[in-house]
Amino acid sequence: MKAFITSKIKTLTILCCTGLLFSTVVHAKQLRFKKQVKANHIEYYYTFTSASGHHHKIHFSLDRKQSEISKSLFTKTNKHRLNQRAKQKAEDLFNTLQVEYIQQARDEFDAYISEQANRLPAGIIIESQNKGKNIRAKSDGSMPKARAELIIDEFLASMNAKWQSLNQQYLDAFKVDVARRTQDHYVDTYKQEYYVASFASEDARSYNLRIDFGQIARLHARAMKPVSDAIAANTHGMSRREVMNYAAHFIQSIPYDTLNSRDANGEIGFVAPLTLFDINKGDCDTKSTALAAILHNLYPDLEIKMVLIPNHAFLAVGVEGKPDDTAIFYYDTEYVVVEAAGPALTPIGESYEASLQHMQTNPDKIGRIIPLLDNKPG
Repeated sequence: MKAFITSKIKTLTILCCTGLLFSTVVHAKQLRFKKQVKANHIEYYYTFTSASGHHHKIHFSLDRKQSEISKSLFTKTNKHRLNQRAKQKAEDLFNTLQVEYIQQARDEFDAYISEQANRLPAGIIIESQNKGKNIRAKSDGSMPKARAELIIDEFLASMNAKWQSLNQQYLDAFKVDVARRTQDHYVDTYKQEYYVASFASEDARSYNLRIDFGQIARLHARAMKPVSDAIAANTHGMSRREVMNYAAHFIQSIPYDTLNSRDANGEIGFVAPLTLFDINKGDCDTKSTALAAILHNLYPDLEIKMVLIPNHAFLAVGVEGKPDDTAIFYYDTEYVVVEAAGPALTPIGESYEASLQHMQTNPDKIGRIIPLLDNKPG
């Protein structure tokens, strides 16, 4: 019987897989891993078991320079540097905007002083210096002293009230503008380093941070073409679903490791796809991103989503479902579940038991569905 999950989109930042596998599940087994570093590339050799128990060998080479760049992403040092840069730029933006708004307020106030001074009776002289910071008023002696003092007092009181009003007006506008532009700054700054910053409110000081899985998948798809080509060569003549199963089982056989993941605001629990092969271990979101890039190379027309639920991440792909498949409906389209984490050897359309139970009992707690390699909304 097919299991359907209708997704409800909320924002959570939960990235690691724990407690999802059971002893009754057949586990993937990596029988061999070998890495040879050459001058311009790195060669990888794997032997792994499939669900049928057969042994499969796969070999490919990845660009060494791209692999080194991949390893520099998502490190604690890199993230600390990024956080410091984002914070410093936010402070610079605050200071620059503050000066601009103060200048605008003073310009408007200075113009208002000149306008009101022209309406005063003859004999009252107004001097404004430094954009209204210093206002001096005096009589030329052509009118009674008491009347001149009264006019001057009323004028200065009126100017003070106007300045207080203008100051509050520009302060309120500054707060709104600096919050909006600071949020935009954080979003743009983190996006350049493959993170997504999201804000739950207008408070620019509080934001959630997660890996930009879609950008990483797109960035690494071309670099991972040798992996996809090796899989294609080993699966020649197989159906699309059989090829996808082979690719999933290969990724599932790579040793699972949580990478100390909680979310991108805390420890960095994610490595880029090329690094997954280099260190030969990864968690659910790492493996899902790598599998998405591989599947995209194999089938460029394939719609691929990443689904985040508490403590887990998996893929959902736009293939024709079978009666027993676990699938989600997203924008009225059916997507079949693909688990990448391992070590369970799970074919396309089967979900880990804990994942399925969570989605069936808590459909409103699907954290987010992220389009990885298609143009559908997310």
